[in-house]
Amino acid sequence: MKVFLKNGEEKWILIHIEVQGDYDPGFSKRMFQYCYRIFDKYNQDICAIALLTDGTKSFRPNKYHRSYHGTELIYKYNIYKFSDQDENQLLLSSNPFALAVLAGKFANEAKTDDEKRYRFKRKLIKLVLQKNNNPQEEQRIYISTLIYFIDYLLQLPKELTQKLRNEIILSKEMETMYLDRKNLPLTFGELMKLERDEGKEEGKRKVARRMLIEGLPVEMIAKLTDLPEDEIRKL
Repeated sequence: MKVFLKNGEEKWILIHIEVQGDYDPGFSKRMFQYCYRIFDKYNQDICAIALLTDGTKSFRPNKYHRSYHGTELIYKYNIYKFSDQDENQLLLSSNPFALAVLAGKFANEAKTDDEKRYRFKRKLIKLVLQKNNNPQEEQRIYISTLIYFIDYLLQLPKELTQKLRNEIILSKEMETMYLDRKNLPLTFGELMKLERDEGKEEGKRKVARRMLIEGLPVEMIAKLTDLPEDEIRKL
């Protein structure tokens, strides 16, 4: 972003964010390579931060060091380790990124446990809805993006996905947000893609068909799509 200081001076802030989910002995070297390539292109100051989402405690690369016959290079950068973060503090935080960090922690804790991943995913989606039960226009994209991120990160088998969809979409929080069609729908990946056709009759019918497949009641589908119940039954 380009900003202006209080004295009127124009200042660029180049922020390099790198997400690393696995142990990689060459990671620090890569961070340095990205740094000098960015600097070559823009010739501006750079702030770098590595988001370490892996579950190990020991992997903490925060600098690249090289030395040869009196020539020495040390490149240091910021790190943010997901596993270091306290769950209770994340739950209490008003920072939107806190729930994304929590999703990353849960994903590591439930890598091979589908039931545990299901409970974590349900908890996170409900938290998103509870914290944003009356979303303003500018919040809608953020909310849907966060839901989509959680859905992608904590993937479930088909039967548990079906169970979670029905439970969340039929919840009081979800129903309240859906009653006004001006609110951005909070569904999962497939429905979000179909929703791009919002306002077109065929788009509404696609959404309605998908909801029927997922087993939602005709009355609720009518509320969500503004289609007559008779037309939905014909579908």
